[in-house]
Amino acid sequence: MGMWTSLALLSVAAVSTLSFPHPGPPIPEVGAGRRAQFYVLKPDGTFTYGYDTGNGLHETATKLESGDVEGEFGYKNVDGEDILLQYTAGEGGFVPRGNFLPQPVEVSASSQGSLSQYSAPARASPAPAPAAPVEIAEIRGGIP
Repeated sequence: MGMWTSLALLSVAAVSTLSFPHPGPPIPEVGAGRRAQFYVLKPDGTFTYGYDTGNGLHETATKLESGDVEGEFGYKNVDGEDILLQYTAGEGGFVPRGNFLPQPVEVSASSQGSLSQYSAPARASPAPAPAAPVEIAEIRGGIP
């Protein structure tokens, strides 16, 4: 064989070894479950989008023709309970709804009267006059 033929065969052998796949890091296992994602944008500017990761995390939102947005999102808390927050957002601001949110306390009519003393404005009292005349001194001059 000629020198050029040997060199060509050696080059082909060297390059072909580079094309074999090399083992890389393992691909992580992905659990089975519902997974979905969607986004619909309409010509009038309204939209609907959402996703579900399959592990309890999900969100959907819809922009209405009025410009308001309605939606909800949910997740599982540390105890494994499903938390769902529904909301609207628009002229009235962001208004969330959910059974896990703090609720206002009901105040009975009988206790309302006793609470009114705490909500009454404080009476303004005049500032006390100084006991002796106050002399105000003014310092003039430069720094030596």
